[in-house]
Amino acid sequence: MSFLYPNFLWALLFVSIPIIIHLFNFRRYKVVYFSNLSYLKNIKKETKSKSQLKQLLILLSRIFAIIFLVLAFAQPYKPSNNQTDTSHKAQVAIYIDNSFSMDAQAEAGSLLAMAQNSAFQILKAFPKNTDFFLITNDFDNFHQNAFTHERIFDLITELKTTGKVKNLSQIYTRADDILNRNVNSKLKTNKYLFFISDFQKKITNIDNITENKLIRTYFLPVSAQKNDNLVIDSVYFDAPGRKIGQVENLNIRLANHSAQDYQNISIKLKINDLEKAVTTFSISARSDYTVQLSYTNPNSEVINGKVEITDYPIIFDNTFYFSYMLSQKINVLELYETTENKYLSALFLNNENINLQKSDVYKTSISEFQNYHLIVLSSLKQLSTGLSDALNTFVSSGGTLLIIPSFFSDLHSYNTFLASIQQAQLLSIDTVKVPIKQVNMQSEIYKTAFKQFKSDVKLPDIKKYYKLKDDKNTFHLLSSKNNLVFLTETFFKRGKSYLFAFELSQETGGFVNHKIFVPTIYNIALYSQNTNKIFYTLGEDNLVEIAVPMTEDVDVLHVQNIQKNYDFIPQTIKNSASNLLKIDFHDNIQVADNYVISNKTQIFGTASFNYNRQESVMDFYTEEELMEMVEKFQAENFQVFKSNEQFIEETLKEFSHGSFYWKYFLIFALIFLAFEILLVRIKKPQSV
Repeated sequence: MSFLYPNFLWALLFVSIPIIIHLFNFRRYKVVYFSNLSYLKNIKKETKSKSQLKQLLILLSRIFAIIFLVLAFAQPYKPSNNQTDTSHKAQVAIYIDNSFSMDAQAEAGSLLAMAQNSAFQILKAFPKNTDFFLITNDFDNFHQNAFTHERIFDLITELKTTGKVKNLSQIYTRADDILNRNVNSKLKTNKYLFFISDFQKKITNIDNITENKLIRTYFLPVSAQKNDNLVIDSVYFDAPGRKIGQVENLNIRLANHSAQDYQNISIKLKINDLEKAVTTFSISARSDYTVQLSYTNPNSEVINGKVEITDYPIIFDNTFYFSYMLSQKINVLELYETTENKYLSALFLNNENINLQKSDVYKTSISEFQNYHLIVLSSLKQLSTGLSDALNTFVSSGGTLLIIPSFFSDLHSYNTFLASIQQAQLLSIDTVKVPIKQVNMQSEIYKTAFKQFKSDVKLPDIKKYYKLKDDKNTFHLLSSKNNLVFLTETFFKRGKSYLFAFELSQETGGFVNHKIFVPTIYNIALYSQNTNKIFYTLGEDNLVEIAVPMTEDVDVLHVQNIQKNYDFIPQTIKNSASNLLKIDFHDNIQVADNYVISNKTQIFGTASFNYNRQESVMDFYTEEELMEMVEKFQAENFQVFKSNEQFIEETLKEFSHGSFYWKYFLIFALIFLAFEILLVRIKKPQSV
């Protein structure tokens, strides 16, 4: 038997009060003279003995009432079987899930409010000198410190939902680290961890937890009345490349995470704060649906887009932000040896999106390769070591290389270079005419070029070509029926390369005159531009790469949102081998919105952030499923609280300390008080 508040035992000294009262409360008797006293003596003896017995019972009742009352206030308990030494100081870490899914409503209010109330009851269950730690999805650094009862109460009260998402194994690892970091080596402690969450299936990875057997861990689930949610999942364009005045088709993917159908839901598209398109849609239960909205790019350098729907009570995923900069010209360099390729010139020279530069391979400056998006090797006979090294660096840094071999090429120099960038190898020349039969419609350069590609379409014949030896990393874009490959694509580090098996000339067949020639070459150029993603996810994407000319002074860049009056200077990392600048946002972006990256005078890029859509999936573990998981995990110190249990202070105390008996002592105290009152009210015998 132990006591939660042993200092109350000093109150047992109050037992002396009724004893003193009893000793000094002597009854005085009045002397009455009678002629014959024998009868009166018998009455006096009998009355005095009864009075003494009654006073003794009253004294005992008062003594036991005080004793049991003091013991009740001292709160006696029997430690639980798994409880460590109760004289040790307690350390309690409380994780409150403050993700957006906790905005859902239950009968008692929002899930976050229920979680806060549960946390308050946990606080009451432990002594005032307990070291408390608060863990949320924000992973705030100052939460790693121990808090007093009063301070953590205030922090829990001020808690708000956030767009950041953490899974349970991450939370457990952080709690383990905090509890171990704050251990006083001279003072033994008992450690407790409480998970208060709706336990979404996306984040509840108990199987990945590495248990610390010194930490008693409890799972406290809270659940909403409804799990319905309609969400804008993502947006995307069918084709690459944006320019002023171009008609854009924006695809908006919606997801219905509920058991009901939605009918005639309105969806709006805003571009630079102006409403550009509105439509309605219907979506079946537990399904996805894609809406396409069209608009024309305005005459503006930066395009900030926002898509909106209306859906309650989960509203964080009703808005989706995206942004981009209208494409600058794509810089293309053609390296030739004797003559330029007239077909490339015809395609690119008068194109407003392409800036084509031509250079003799023997006169070119390899130090300027970084200023180009696409480099074309136009029928070079030999690749020198210096040129090969420079081209390898160009591709590694994110550039795109198009290789058009010559039938007089030095195969050794070519294949050595091709192997270094993991491309296919050139073998012997074949002159057997073969028609192109297969087009890889999964490739980015073809899947947006044709709305519908018919298998019976007449494709050009190739009558002179190199046979290619595949590298394991190559993708076939154009090939014959008998698996002869004519165009390959290979991704190497941050860049990519394309290899034709033939020259771009009339001598090799009808490819340069066929309608497939234009989308092939043009899309290779279009996709060579390293454009930023049109959106990022908060908590996941903290690194953004933007194209910045190395001649620009980019030492001081700002990330801004003018409407929110938000401005900070991010960390920047230059890559001297390319024209890309890496921006590290760290955790400076907390709110979903559109942001621009500039040096106050020139805008270099955009970055739109949206909240993590994992929280949109309203799929949660039930109490029974949680219990099964914990049981299957076979953790010694894991336990699940049922929500239908009387989740009150005493229940928590029983988990943290053992079985409490103060109620029984209080009942005994009341019984002895009632017995005393009953004795006092018994009519006293009359003195004669």
